[in-house]
This record gives sequence, structure tokens and C-alpha cells, in this order.
Amino acid sequence: MDLRKLAVFSLVVGLGAFAQGCGDACEGLCEDEVDTGCSTVSDCASFCDDAKADADTTGCRSQFDDFIDCAAGEEACSSVSTGACSAEATAYSECYLDFCLENLDSPACTA
Repeated sequence: MDLRKLAVFSLVVGLGAFAQGCGDACEGLCEDEVDTGCSTVSDCASFCDDAKADADTTGCRSQFDDFIDCAAGEEACSSVSTGACSAEATAYSECYLDFCLENLDSPACTA
């Protein structure tokens, strides 16, 4: 189970590195991240749709939205490296992890 916890946490932190790519302006922000070289996402629309679906599945949409809103206010690629959105990232990570510990077989937790 510790490996699953680590995998889920890594997924959420990885999402943080791409944080500005999700939200109402998801695709445009995603493309900004790709253009600046801090994201290698090849299909921003699919990535954002999947991220939002996972946030809905896990019941963490409000934490996800808070994190994205914070990250969208930062310069591309900086929300994680500067720690500017660490409280929001932590809240989302904890929510996501709590869901996955209770629902190990959920597709949102097995990626």
C-alpha cells in the first residue's frame, strides 16, 4: 500500500508541475506550459478533460479548482517551484490520496 500512496502522491504532484494547464482556460494555459518547456503534454484537451474527470471522481473538485485558480495566477511553470500554491496543492493531494486509499481499484487511482 505504501507504493500506491507514493504513486498517487506523485501523480498529484506531477499535476502540480502542470498546474496552470487546467481550469476554465485549461487548453490555453496547457499550451503555455508546453511552449515554455515545463510540460510535455501532447494533447492538452485530453489531459485537461482527464484531470477534471479524476477530480470529479475523487470528490476533490473544489480542492482541484482552488489549486488551479492559484496556479493560474502564477507565471507559467512557477507555481510548484516557488511554493506559491503549496497549501492548495497539499489540500488537493490529501483529498485525492484519501479517496484512493479507500478506493484502490478506482481508475483515478491506478494511473
